[in-house]
Formats: sequence, structure tokens, C-alpha cells
Amino acid sequence: AQTYFCDGCSHVTSKADLQEDVDSYFCLNCLENMPSSEAMLYSMRCSKCWECPVCFSTAVTCHGAENCFYIACGSCRWNTRGYIESSVPEQLVPKVINLERDTHIRLKTALLVDAFRAKAQEQHREKENAQRARRRSSFARSSFAVGVLGGLS
Repeated sequence: AQTYFCDGCSHVTSKADLQEDVDSYFCLNCLENMPSSEAMLYSMRCSKCWECPVCFSTAVTCHGAENCFYIACGSCRWNTRGYIESSVPEQLVPKVINLERDTHIRLKTALLVDAFRAKAQEQHREKENAQRARRRSSFARSSFAVGVLGGLS
């Protein structure tokens, strides 16, 4: 078993008694460190790296003609030209995040999660009711047996 010494309270603790805390956030693609407020704002990713929806490799911000910025994938040549463009690269991030939040897929997924959650709760209630019924019937049988045997003596 691993033990740890706490400098603050001068106690020895085990790994089970520790609470892990995130020290810093970083992008898994470019390994850039970012503050927690930026990580929360950009949905736990940096503002420069994106995941391609076609091949799932890293898509990056590109500068096109007419001072236009867009997101493109170097592997499969997918891009957001004509769909998500901006004159300032920092404006791409809020546009993409808003699209992700407002998609019909997210709404359908939320409906499915709610339906499965309701079904799980219903199954849990049914299981509890069955257990109660078994306990009641065993209690009734034992009461009946005690009453019958008590009347015989």
C-alpha cells in the first residue's frame, strides 16, 4: 500500500484517503497549458486545436483569401469554408461552441438519456417492490406457521 505524508497537517495518509485535484489544464493535441477559466470556456480544449468530425484527427485554424479564417483538417481535407468563417480567428471558437450546444443531435441524446434514466428508475422501483412483497409473504408465512403450531399445543 502507498502512504503519503501531508505537510499541512503532518499526518500519514493512504491513497484512499486522498482527494485528487486538477492542478492545470492542457490541450491533448498541442500540449499547451491553459488556465482553468479558458478551459471551461472552450469546453476543455484549446482555442487552436479541433477534432475533425470526419477522420477524428487534429483540425487547425487556417487563414484563407480575403482575410478569412476557417477550420481545416490536414488529413482528409475537410474544412468549414462557407459554413463557419470569421475575419478574426478568436471568433471561430464561440461560433463552433454555439453550434455544438444547439445541435439537434445533442437534443436527441438528452431525450434518450432522460428516457433511459426514467426506465432505470422504474426498474429500480419494481425491484424494491418485489423485495418488499417477498419480505411480506415470508413474514405472513412465518406468522401463519407460528399461529398454527401455537394452536396445536
